[in-house]
Amino acid sequence: MPFIFVLFNEGLPQDKWPARVVVSETAMATCYEENSSRVAGSMLVRRPTLLSPDGHNKAYAENAAVAHGPLGQCANTAKLFVRRPGEKDFRLAYHQDPSEYELLNDIRIVDWSPNSRYLLAQLEISQWGSDWGTSVPVLYDAQTGTVTPEDWLDSVLEIHFDNHCSLDPFVERLGFTPSGGVIIRIRPARDMVEGGLEPDSCIKTEQLFLLHPATHVIAPLAGKHKIQKYGHFVKQAKSTND
Repeated sequence: MPFIFVLFNEGLPQDKWPARVVVSETAMATCYEENSSRVAGSMLVRRPTLLSPDGHNKAYAENAAVAHGPLGQCANTAKLFVRRPGEKDFRLAYHQDPSEYELLNDIRIVDWSPNSRYLLAQLEISQWGSDWGTSVPVLYDAQTGTVTPEDWLDSVLEIHFDNHCSLDPFVERLGFTPSGGVIIRIRPARDMVEGGLEPDSCIKTEQLFLLHPATHVIAPLAGKHKIQKYGHFVKQAKSTND
């Protein structure tokens, strides 16, 4: 259940805080009133801090919706923050700014890998008032302190499917296997208007695939797989240095 939490926005003067600040795993940052197109003002949603299995790394995400932004509309910026051993403060590891046709960005943390090296997050990109949407995998490597390029999964899928077919642009990252592989769900390409299967769809039904984060090798997964959570949420504190 989302709750108001207004003391964590480091570096931002109190009079500049958004009118609405919420901590939630799932809430969407929005400028609008619920079930209405009426503007309610800017809003900041912070995802709870996730601790890696070994207890050494922490991460959280923020989604800020700014009313009447530079483009004159509600515009969302998504950010991912991490803190590694020996670091006093969280630092910005990844961010996605809005653009004219992609004003809505929303990021959430999926999980840490069992060995605590990789942090998997999912960025959803869309447009206010549109049914269009896509997703971008965000894979952070705590060993190198870097994030994999945004198009890395697209390149993997193009190689695997020989780049001669299409897929649903929303690829869901579900979590890690005990061995450290990433489980992803891929859906077939369908006509956006009629909903029917596209003739050039790479697959006929949705499927699970296993992706190795280090080698970027992908392979189909058969059967059912129970997703296990390896990271642990940190008890909420009153600053970003939790």
